[in-house]
Amino acid sequence: MVMFKTRILLAFVALALVAVAQGVIGYFVMVTASQNVQKGRVANELLVGYMDLLSNKQLLRTQLTSEMTGLESDPQQSQVYYYNMIRALDTLDRLAETSKGLTRGDQELMPEHEERRQSLVILRKGVDQLGSVMTASEWKFEAVTPQQKRQKLDQIFDVSDGQDLRVALTQSIARERLITARDRAAADVSLNFMTNVVVIATIGLALFMVLLAFYFVRSLSKPVERLIKGAETLQAGNLSYRIPAFGRDEFSQVGRSMNDMAREIARLRANDQQAREQLEVQVSERTNELQEALHRLEKIELRRRQMFADISHELKTPTTAIRGEAEISLRHGGNSNAECKETLERIVQYTQQLNYIVDDMLTLARSDIDALVLDRRAVDISTLCHESIAYFRPQISQKGCAVEAQIQSDSLVLGDAQRLKQVLNIVLDNAIQYSGAKAVIRISTASVEDAENMRRCEVTIEDNGPGIPENELSRVFERHYRGTMAKLIRPDGSGLGLPLAAAIVRAHHGIIEISSEENRGCRVTINLPAFDSIIEDAV
Repeated sequence: MVMFKTRILLAFVALALVAVAQGVIGYFVMVTASQNVQKGRVANELLVGYMDLLSNKQLLRTQLTSEMTGLESDPQQSQVYYYNMIRALDTLDRLAETSKGLTRGDQELMPEHEERRQSLVILRKGVDQLGSVMTASEWKFEAVTPQQKRQKLDQIFDVSDGQDLRVALTQSIARERLITARDRAAADVSLNFMTNVVVIATIGLALFMVLLAFYFVRSLSKPVERLIKGAETLQAGNLSYRIPAFGRDEFSQVGRSMNDMAREIARLRANDQQAREQLEVQVSERTNELQEALHRLEKIELRRRQMFADISHELKTPTTAIRGEAEISLRHGGNSNAECKETLERIVQYTQQLNYIVDDMLTLARSDIDALVLDRRAVDISTLCHESIAYFRPQISQKGCAVEAQIQSDSLVLGDAQRLKQVLNIVLDNAIQYSGAKAVIRISTASVEDAENMRRCEVTIEDNGPGIPENELSRVFERHYRGTMAKLIRPDGSGLGLPLAAAIVRAHHGIIEISSEENRGCRVTINLPAFDSIIEDAV
């Protein structure tokens, strides 16, 4: 599409051409009209010249008639009339040449000019002949009678070389009247034509300007409306809107520039929004981290308070028992050695129980603050299972229970052997304590893979004791929590065994789970990462 400035330039060039054409046409029409007017003026002056010549001829004839008849007259007046005729002829000659020059090249008018020239030649001969006669004074006395005088005057004024001057002059006047009328008509036609040309050209120019105005209004309105609509839409915040661009004119360039501007603003806004979102995410993460840190501090504080409460609670029973035994011994100072020995044995037993409680609580406290010290080595979990079974063999035999073991060899894990054995002892002790007489306890190991195809060692310990009700199952790993059946079967329990086992397993990156059906026993599963999978992952 042509650039808009080019279209404006072309429009002004067209207007200039139309104006020039109008001026050229007007100029030629004006020249033609001026020539016709000038020809009409010259023709009218010729007619006036012939009329003046005729008038002076008549006046001179009257003057000469008076002189011939002896009437009183001024002889000098005849000379005045004669010279007026001479001047009239000179003027007619000059006007004839002017008329011929105005119509030069028009072959149709050449006979007319030739006829005028011949008539002027005849008239000049007649006037010259009249002047010759007037210079001779005897002509006035040649005629005696009035008839002779009249004939003499007719001969002087009306005949020249045998040609009738009256006819020549009358024909010339008639001819000039026709020419004057014709030239005036031609001048009127030229003037009318010039007027019509000017009017038509003016109307045409006005129409052309109106068409140009309509064209430019139409050409301007649509792109301007598109730009206004685009600007209003962008102002409203819709940066995805694009101004349609047609062609390669200035308005299309403005539209493309506005589209580029909107695209850049949208990009900057998106970057700003992204930066704001990232900042919000960072602030949220920092806030969450601070909240988590605060929550950890609160939990640590809560656990600290709980630990001291647990210590005071758990130490109260054995210390009270020790104090009681000592007070009884002191109250009965005459006790025998056997009674003192029995009392001291009970005090030792209470002291051992106190030592176990202190160790368990210290282990739990360390696990709470992530300070549980582990001596990590390659440990065969199957060996630990056999050692735990051997450790509890006397209690198993005393209670009449049976142990079914399906233990795979070479089940290596990376961990602390004493801590893992402590976990197995806690779980196996619970299975023995809460199972009835002649119960069957099953312990097995297996190699399994997790969802990430990492090999793990799994230890399962099952019993057929009273089980745990479903509503209590979710709380078995809480400190000091003991279910209803646990309290009935073993009133002296502390409720720290399973929480301690869970803490040790978590420290080994393992999982401990418990499932149970009421009156059908419990199933405890301990899942630990295999040694070889840990080594491969480290490599």
